[in-house]
Amino acid sequence: MSSRLTMSNGTEIPPQDVDSTLFRALREPMYVCDDHPEARGDHEVVVYNEDREYVVNVDVGHCSCPAQMYHHGPSEPCKHRIRAELARGDREIPEWVCLDAVDDQLRRRLEVDR
Repeated sequence: MSSRLTMSNGTEIPPQDVDSTLFRALREPMYVCDDHPEARGDHEVVVYNEDREYVVNVDVGHCSCPAQMYHHGPSEPCKHRIRAELARGDREIPEWVCLDAVDDQLRRRLEVDR
C-alpha cells in the first residue's frame, strides 16, 4: 500500500498535506469493538490497534491511550478517537479520500461504496 492518501480523482496527497492524525486513523489497521466488556454503555467503545486496546468515550472525547493524555488536548482527538467516530458514523470519511487508501476493516464496517 502507498504511504499517501489519494483523492477520488486519483491525485495523490502527500501525508504532510493531510492532518497526520486523520491520515493514521484512516489508514492504520484498527478494530472498533462496541460490545467489549470494558466499554460501559453506548458511549464507549474499545479500539484495538496492533497488540493494544484503548477505551474511547465518544461523548466526552476521551481515549485511554498515552497520545491522548500527553500529546493531544481535549479538542484535538487522537487517532483512536477519530477511528471510533468514523466507525460509529459520527464522523464522515472526507469526500476527497479514495476509498482504496482506507483500511479494509473500516471500509467493511461502514460498507462504503462510492
